[in-house]
Amino acid sequence: MRYDSGIRFDSGARYDSPDVSPSPKPNTMINLRRFFAHHHNDPEHSLAELTAYGTAVLQRLVANNPGNVFNTTITGITTALAILGQCYGDDLTKLGIRKAAVMAKDAFRETLAPKLKRIQSKIESAYENYAGEVQACFPQGRTAYDNATDDQLAETFTPLIAGLSARTGVMGAQALADAGGLLSTWLALHAASELAYGNKSATQEEKANARENFCHQLDLAVLNVAEEFLGDEDKADLYFPQHLLKDHPAQPPEPPTP
Repeated sequence: MRYDSGIRFDSGARYDSPDVSPSPKPNTMINLRRFFAHHHNDPEHSLAELTAYGTAVLQRLVANNPGNVFNTTITGITTALAILGQCYGDDLTKLGIRKAAVMAKDAFRETLAPKLKRIQSKIESAYENYAGEVQACFPQGRTAYDNATDDQLAETFTPLIAGLSARTGVMGAQALADAGGLLSTWLALHAASELAYGNKSATQEEKANARENFCHQLDLAVLNVAEEFLGDEDKADLYFPQHLLKDHPAQPPEPPTP
């Protein structure tokens, strides 16, 4: 039996009718906070795993660096990796980091020739009679870069930088920026390689800071790649081999330095 008082609110609803709660709406808010989080400095990742992963990331950035857009990212990871190697004294870690530094240098040199060829093509496109202009920028030809030792390579860029600087009025600044980016990246890679062979006595705090900085550079790399390829999620797999960090047990803390 239903009791109905007949009294209604102004809206027309009965005074004694049961409350009907509105259906909850799905939460469509984007969680932007995750883009601000540190993702790599997880205690479950051992130093060996982090350096192996970071080495792979570095190699992929060097090999896939369109227009030198990742030069700053490459420099940051390389320098942080070298400092990490200085702070951790065990032979296995140092060996891995030194290997990473050498591989980064080798990857740079393997990709250098086609990048120099593109710079030469820009010179040829800017001048009708380009032979003299190419000669001024590459007085010994592009093979001089192949033949230079690691210690000589930076100096080999000198005539190219000078030649392009004198021709920005005709060519614009992009070719000069490309050459300058190649030089600055090489200087960082070479310096980091030399640094990786150094030794220092580091406190636990210095070791923790070195690891944190390395992980921070890896976090920045993700953001930089995402900015360049926004919407292309497959690039995450190309640049960041996350399987190197998956399903590993937590690592015991390193004993204090005596």
